[in-house]
Amino acid sequence: MLHTINGGNQTVGEAIKRLVLGYIRSNRCNLRCKYCYISQIKDWGEAKPAFQYPIQQMVAGLSKERLGGTAQINLTAQGETLMVKDIDQLVEGLLRQGHFVELVTNGTVDRVIERLTRLPEEMASHLMFKISFHYEELVNRKMLDKFFANVDKIKASPCSFTLEMVPYDELEEKIEEIQELCIQRAGACCHLTIGRKDDTDGDCSPTTAMKNIWKDGNRLIPECLR
Repeated sequence: MLHTINGGNQTVGEAIKRLVLGYIRSNRCNLRCKYCYISQIKDWGEAKPAFQYPIQQMVAGLSKERLGGTAQINLTAQGETLMVKDIDQLVEGLLRQGHFVELVTNGTVDRVIERLTRLPEEMASHLMFKISFHYEELVNRKMLDKFFANVDKIKASPCSFTLEMVPYDELEEKIEEIQELCIQRAGACCHLTIGRKDDTDGDCSPTTAMKNIWKDGNRLIPECLR
């Protein structure tokens, strides 16, 4: 696996030696999406979670020496990743090691996004925000402008990002407005990530029908449904 980074006027390929999937045991979230099972359990509103081990110890355990070189490290919690105490310090520590970090987030935790996008360019350019776009919940909570303000901060920084949305039946009548909003505010249509059992056909659209609905014409055109 290669990551391409800009070095002055030339492009330099940096080999990725290992993929690390970092699962953070936290159910805390500031959104309550109807399709998310985490929001249905009693631990959804748990006290602000903290890491079991000190940040320095975790960063040392994920050093290039221990991993055999540069790694691609994905960090995600079951709830909102950026609500975990000291997550920004962990990300910064891994970036200082020279790793690439993917950070899964709902894009609403201003303080952490602000801090990480202000890191030095050589570190921030190794950071990608995988932003979950929970359209209906953001609208209901009047957080849509806040969300896209944070997207703008990321766009203006050396960081990179993806915008991903879970397609579900109740959004089918809003596909056009979601597409227009994403193009206007983010510059492109969002990706789609299927978040349900694909062969279900109970009260939901069967898989084949769902694919046709969400890839109709020039609407969201998700790669995962082609």
